[in-house]
Amino acid sequence: MAVTGGNDWVEYYETVRMCGPFYDILFLLYTFFFVFALFNIMTGVFVERALTAAIPDRDEMIWEEQKKLAKQVEDFKALCNQLDTDGSGTITKTEFKKHMRSDVMVSYMSSVGLEMHDVEHFFRTVAGEDEEVSIDRFVEGCMAMRGNATALDVQRQLFECKRLSDAIKALKRETTENMCKVQWMLSKAFPSLADEMPKMDDQAQPSSTGRSPSASYASSNMGKQNAAKARPSSPTRSPGTSSGFGEATSSPTRETTPPGRILAKEMEKNVHFHIAK
Repeated sequence: MAVTGGNDWVEYYETVRMCGPFYDILFLLYTFFFVFALFNIMTGVFVERALTAAIPDRDEMIWEEQKKLAKQVEDFKALCNQLDTDGSGTITKTEFKKHMRSDVMVSYMSSVGLEMHDVEHFFRTVAGEDEEVSIDRFVEGCMAMRGNATALDVQRQLFECKRLSDAIKALKRETTENMCKVQWMLSKAFPSLADEMPKMDDQAQPSSTGRSPSASYASSNMGKQNAAKARPSSPTRSPGTSSGFGEATSSPTRETTPPGRILAKEMEKNVHFHIAK
């Protein structure tokens, strides 16, 4: 009665105290436990259950989110149908620019998370290089560009950059190998120019100093040029002049394609082949 009956516990305490000091202390402990401990525990249990019941179920949250997204897609598709003034089922760049001059349309785009800072760039992002895009594709592209970039979008871009970097490294390695083969074929086709070309081993493998093949090629050519400068030049004789023994010598000229131009053409073909592949 002192705890749950609504009466003041002091009245019962005065009655119990007449039985001795042990009983009045026991009564005080009993009253303290029920008032400060048991009631607080029971209150916490009821509050926790109420909060748990107030939180929606996960499946219900997913269903509500899907329903909300479907409603946004439906509303946005109805808006895009208004952009299609000719009823062709597609949105052209001219139609999009025309409707984006309206403040109402720009405000609606901002309300769904699409900021129109550059109308032409936005349309090119959705439609690519085409001058028109279907309504379904336009809606899909706009829904994908809503809001800010997420961590998943950043990771996707990093993955694509890594793939592109690996492809470029592979192309560079294969191009270097093909250059070595072309230089070897040029040395066979033009034996007189063999000394001016690096050997295939020098191009195919790095030098012992750890330099790249191109660096070894440059250093070898520099050494040959320096040696050519240091070598004393012999007097040149024009065609038909005497060589000192009463005989006329002649040096027939032969027009040949420069090896640098052949190498450039082969490299260009190789690069175009890899790009097409």
